[in-house]
Amino acid sequence: MSINKDIRIKTTQETNALLDRNTIFSIFPPMKILVHDRGVCLECAGCVGVCPKMALDMYGLDLQIDQEKCIRCGLCARACPAGALKIQEMNDVL
Repeated sequence: MSINKDIRIKTTQETNALLDRNTIFSIFPPMKILVHDRGVCLECAGCVGVCPKMALDMYGLDLQIDQEKCIRCGLCARACPAGALKIQEMNDVL
């Protein structure tokens, strides 16, 4: 087994000393979500075909987003001619 000299495992006490109550959540990236603006949407379904994870589907004239499949790559937002799709931080949506 090889040992990487650049990696050092910290104890819980050492890790806790690096974090305080105000910064503990800043080490995690912000949660993002794909948001669809129905009022702007042209219902062209141009976004559906570009999604690599098939997270988008049209049911009639209603776009459905499977947030669990979505990887927030932004391809659908770039393909949308109306700008009806945006990737936003969860805090901005709620």
